[in-house]
Amino acid sequence: TAAVCELRSFQTSRLEFLRPDALLWTNFAPDHLDWHADMREYFSAKFNLVKNLKSELLFMGADVFEAAKEYGFKIPDFAHIPPQIDARECPKPFDTSVQSLNYSMAFEFLRELGIGWAAAKAAEGFSLPKYRFGEPCEKFGIKFYNDSKATNVNSCWYALQSMTTPLVLILGGTDKGNDYSEIEELVKKKVVWGMASEDMDSLTFGTPFLLRHLTKSQNSSKKDQSGVLEVDLKILLEDMKLTQDEVVL
Repeated sequence: TAAVCELRSFQTSRLEFLRPDALLWTNFAPDHLDWHADMREYFSAKFNLVKNLKSELLFMGADVFEAAKEYGFKIPDFAHIPPQIDARECPKPFDTSVQSLNYSMAFEFLRELGIGWAAAKAAEGFSLPKYRFGEPCEKFGIKFYNDSKATNVNSCWYALQSMTTPLVLILGGTDKGNDYSEIEELVKKKVVWGMASEDMDSLTFGTPFLLRHLTKSQNSSKKDQSGVLEVDLKILLEDMKLTQDEVVL
């Protein structure tokens, strides 16, 4: 019998009794900075799993190694960086640049156990959980990709860079202290109309239009019954007599 646990950093920050037999640490990117004081504290919380590991079955993404160097953490010599399998060679639903990273790590872990063949076998009956980037839903000739489980900028970056057609980007949720400049170039390159987001920072990296108060909950305030707010960046800059480079929010 095996128990597979997906752990959050606010759980691992208090880790005491759990001693995993194996650890797969897929990646590390800015997140939960509304909970942690800074990125080093965030990394330290996750690194508790490495300290408590009972075996040498440790698999990490390349960016985890880079973060360890930056924040002064010693990665054990037995740690593996799984080579990434080309998305075109991964079985569905892992045949996207986003999900192929997860499949590559699972395959390398199972290969180390001597059962690499089990990765493809497991994928046969696997379907992605709701709201994970995968197969789109098509309505009225428009493809809708629901990636709302992606709750940080880095996740958004992976989804954007995998898109091959022009798109309208809809963002939501509460800001957690992340740096949105990470997706600036991709937004300029791939977003053709605008963005829907409560975060005015979207304007700083050049989205042509910004929609706010798009959801019912955001529109239900008794004080504000004005409905959806559309911000035209070009008009805003003209009114403020500013250039795009001068906008700081």
